[in-house]
Amino acid sequence: MRSYLLLPAIACAAAMTASPVFAQDAAADVRCLLVSNAFSGAEKDEGRKQLSILAAHFYLGRIDARLNAAQLRAQVIAVSKTLSPPTMAATMNSCVQRLRDKQLVMQGIGKEIMAAQPKPAGTAK
Repeated sequence: MRSYLLLPAIACAAAMTASPVFAQDAAADVRCLLVSNAFSGAEKDEGRKQLSILAAHFYLGRIDARLNAAQLRAQVIAVSKTLSPPTMAATMNSCVQRLRDKQLVMQGIGKEIMAAQPKPAGTAK
């Protein structure tokens, strides 16, 4: 009987220790969203502008799955206070690298799936 009483306490403790990591990830994603959005509006080079838009969509998707509207508002306000023009280019580069890393992972998975598909009869390699 006592073990059943401990389960909720253990679950609460685990949730409390996991929250800071979750909050850091959400804050990093919000930071990337804000910087990507700023660059997408200010960038003159069309290729970089499109990359900024792609990054903004990527990070918005990550955020949407984890934050409700009130949490998003709080994160945007908190993170926006930490952004400064001198650091935004380096932040954008870091955010784009994270996006590219995920793209490479997905490309690798796609290649594995394609390689595992049976080849149609009569098709030469």
